[in-house]
Amino acid sequence: MSKNYDKLLFVIALLLFGVGLGIYFIGAESDSGRKLKFEPLFDGAWEPVPVPEVASVEAAWPEAPEQSSGWVYDVFTPPQIYVDNEGQFSIIPIRDKIPPPPFGLRLIRMERPLYRIQLEGYIEEDFSDPDKRLLLFYDVKTKKSLRLRSKGHSEESRFEVLQFEITRHTVSDDDSSLIRVATATILDWDDGREYKLLHTEPLYGAGMEIVLQSAEYDLIEVHLQSAGERFETPLGSHTLDSIDFDAKTVTVTRHGTEQFDSETKTLRLENVKTEPPSTKESEGNIIDTDAKF
Repeated sequence: MSKNYDKLLFVIALLLFGVGLGIYFIGAESDSGRKLKFEPLFDGAWEPVPVPEVASVEAAWPEAPEQSSGWVYDVFTPPQIYVDNEGQFSIIPIRDKIPPPPFGLRLIRMERPLYRIQLEGYIEEDFSDPDKRLLLFYDVKTKKSLRLRSKGHSEESRFEVLQFEITRHTVSDDDSSLIRVATATILDWDDGREYKLLHTEPLYGAGMEIVLQSAEYDLIEVHLQSAGERFETPLGSHTLDSIDFDAKTVTVTRHGTEQFDSETKTLRLENVKTEPPSTKESEGNIIDTDAKF
């Protein structure tokens, strides 16, 4: 029964397909015999339409006026609004300043080379005869003591005594006591120059050495020879402004950057000793052998 039903459906499908083909071909033949006819929408020729001329205008944009609140903005310059640290609206951007880094330098050494000849003192052998004074010198290079008379000279140390005198000075304005200061003027045969030596203080030669060290890293040291020198450290660019050997201080400026302002500090020599520098390695003070006073 089912097979007959399938056959019946198949026959009906074929009949429908044939009817469809017949309708398609019959309609195509009828359309081929027709002629399409187009008619204009209106009679007459097209008339040209004139294009109007537009005058060019240059726009002048005015500056944005200041508003009553102090903000300056217009159509094309919208306001920039910030929130300050107190939670209020503001037109000023909030830029929290980063604290500057520590200065980070300390003064660990201040040295000046001693002049090669130092006057350590003198001995009065005869108060009535100044020529019998015995002058005591020290040769820094050879580490030898020398004894010369006034107008004497040393072939080994290459200098001669031109003049020797003793003067009296008050200790201070508040103290009326007197001290005697011996001064020897010598001629240096090496450079042909005259030098004045005092037995109360050392005479320094040319040059100096200033040593600055990082406060955090001991291995970072800067060696300088004169004021005005510029140097670099991991903390920035610096300049040695001034040197004061009497006060045992130096003034250093760290130059400013876009983030930090410049900063100037006075650094004091650490572990400063109060006694005067020695002319001998084995002794801590300058010898004063004015024994007959």
